[in-house]
Amino acid sequence: MYQAKARSVQSLVLVAVCVAAVMGAVVLHLTGSEAFQPFFGPIHPVLATSALMLLALGSLRFLDSGDWVLVDRPLIGRRRFAIPAALATALAVPVVLVDLMGGFPEELNVLPPDSLVFYPVIALVAETVFHVVPLALLMLGTRRWVAEADHATVLVVSLIAVALPEPIYQVVAGAGESPLWANAYVAVHLLVFNLLAVYWLRRYGFFSMLSFRLVYYVWWHIAWGALRLRVLF
Repeated sequence: MYQAKARSVQSLVLVAVCVAAVMGAVVLHLTGSEAFQPFFGPIHPVLATSALMLLALGSLRFLDSGDWVLVDRPLIGRRRFAIPAALATALAVPVVLVDLMGGFPEELNVLPPDSLVFYPVIALVAETVFHVVPLALLMLGTRRWVAEADHATVLVVSLIAVALPEPIYQVVAGAGESPLWANAYVAVHLLVFNLLAVYWLRRYGFFSMLSFRLVYYVWWHIAWGALRLRVLF
């Protein structure tokens, strides 16, 4: 009874989070922001965000119902958010040092006030694109062909697999814009970040993984993103 009620509450919170992301895209579009253009190109940002939120909801429902990964594990307590937040803060420090050494171009971040809306939305988009949907597809594709006893192994391998696309994407995107040494660091940094992210997903649930990225974005993209222009340029 408790578990069913808890999952019902989690589902409502998840829907609210996804609706908030769509509303954030609406606000940015109405204010004329072009923050989404590098990511969505010619696709309308509200339509793109809405479609991705539907994919996130469907994928997480599938993963949660199959006990692959859960939306949340509230019985674990506050540490499911405190530990990821602490490590996200720690991970922001070395990448700021790389930036101080000239590792990244001037036009790197979306600036306030748009950043206050954009980065929470894009955090949910990133988790959907890089982790949630790929993991759901992998689990859906293997569940009929893998013995029950091997499901845990398949899940671990799949989690490692979905930790790889974002570092690859960011390194390719940064080629030509950052020095080779900085791009090499980004590859390692983001691999660590993504491995931690999928670990939080498995151990604590989706909300924990999302909070990890949100805290990291607050430090790196929002706070330092505004300050770096005064310090470096």
